[in-house]
Amino acid sequence: MTAFDLGLAVLFANTDLAKPAIYYAGGVGAGVPIRVVVKSPDEIHEYGAARILVDTVVADILVSAVAGLSEGDHVEFGAVRYAVQGAPRRDALRLIWTAELVPT
Repeated sequence: MTAFDLGLAVLFANTDLAKPAIYYAGGVGAGVPIRVVVKSPDEIHEYGAARILVDTVVADILVSAVAGLSEGDHVEFGAVRYAVQGAPRRDALRLIWTAELVPT
C-alpha cells in the first residue's frame, strides 16, 4: 500500500468529507457498504442562444472499494438511490473513480 493509498483511506474515513453509501453492481443484488465523497456542481449547457443551468451529482469512490464501477451500477446514500450515468473516470493514479449520478 502506497502513501497515496493511506492518505486516501484517511480522507474517505473522515465523516466531514465522505459519507456512507451502498453500492449495487448492475443495480441489483445485495449491496456493498462503501464511502463516497459527493459533489454537486452546477453545469451550464448552451442551446443556441439559451444557457441552461443543470444540477448534477458527482461522486468520488475508491477503486479499492469498487474495482469495476460501470454505467448502470447504483449507489445509495441519504435515502436516495442513484444510477451511474455514462462511463466513470479514474484519476491519473487509478485510485479514485469519479462518476456522474442520476436519481432513479
